[in-house]
Amino acid sequence: MKRILIIIGIIIALLAVLIGIYFAWKNSKAVLGPSTKETSPNDIPVIGDSNAFPEASQGAANQIANEQVNKNKLKVLSDYPVLGYSTVGATSSPDPIIFYVNNLGQVLKLIENQEDEIISQDTIENVNWVKSGAEGKVFLVKFGGAKNPQFKIFDVEKKIWQQIDDAVAADFSPTNPKIAYLKNNGDLIIKDLFGSKPKTTKVISINQKDFEINWTTDNQILLASKPSYLVLGEIWRIDIKNKTINLLDSGNGLIINWSKDGKLGISFSSLNNGKQLGIKLIDDKGIAKADLDFFTLPDKCFISQPKIYCGVPQTNNVIRAPILPDDYLKKAVYFSDFIYQIDTNENSFEPVLTGTDQPLDINSPRIFGDQLFFINRYDNRLYGLKF
Repeated sequence: MKRILIIIGIIIALLAVLIGIYFAWKNSKAVLGPSTKETSPNDIPVIGDSNAFPEASQGAANQIANEQVNKNKLKVLSDYPVLGYSTVGATSSPDPIIFYVNNLGQVLKLIENQEDEIISQDTIENVNWVKSGAEGKVFLVKFGGAKNPQFKIFDVEKKIWQQIDDAVAADFSPTNPKIAYLKNNGDLIIKDLFGSKPKTTKVISINQKDFEINWTTDNQILLASKPSYLVLGEIWRIDIKNKTINLLDSGNGLIINWSKDGKLGISFSSLNNGKQLGIKLIDDKGIAKADLDFFTLPDKCFISQPKIYCGVPQTNNVIRAPILPDDYLKKAVYFSDFIYQIDTNENSFEPVLTGTDQPLDINSPRIFGDQLFFINRYDNRLYGLKF
């Protein structure tokens, strides 16, 4: 009898292991699902619902993550608040050279264990946002009021500024020392950044001027309307060579963040007055490749193939469910994020960093070598995480 009880116990244990493996496999497959139809509101997690974070809320996953935290090295890098930053150097090198623009519009070079070096003393009032060029050696700064925006470019090597006259939107080329900008009269212009007589080319003219520009590939520039859950936003694709324009995607509160090569993006849109969300992976033609079964915002993700790194919100600082993306863009809500790695080949969702003493609201993440850099919206400092 005793022997029979032992055998029964072993069988029960084996069944428990097999059941655990099955559910772990099932959960991993839920992270990315082929997008074969329009997303139904019933399939989209609601902000604040625990079901919005099925993997993040699993005790086993958090236990593994917390064990990994001690092995990771998270540091505050910048001495001052950061509006935008760049990483310069070969990705094979252990550490990049980092430049950033602070909240005063000054440009600084980050120096570890010393005070950061100010390489441009000039201050700029009312800086809205900052972008860096492909090699990280130039910054594009937008400043001024919403009705009269202005743009300047800073060269970190020459330490000089240049104004872009009559521009209402602008972005750098992803590969070449060029800039595209939209003028007040609706002309889309491409201009070389360097040379005694920089070449200027008109690409196309459009009637509407209230767009942001995103130059994603050598031959593709996107025009995006300002996102709000109240408005049906549109993103238009301009073929530079053929000078044609076609609709890429549309949706309320539409935001897309792209990989460096412009071939993969995370698309975010609002449903039900901003209380429900649609989040998916798309290709450079706007075709949905997979639905994401967790909540985040595109600006919280660094996108590459096959690995994507995202800040995934766990909690927020408001009582009501935030209306997105408006509350986030207006800084009416702050999130507390864990960092996860998504592998599109393996269809996996693995914790990278959880349970920090200080809340992290991830913005502008970027991978360089074995490090993840990001801006924490709580203090606007630049952070570095070594894997």
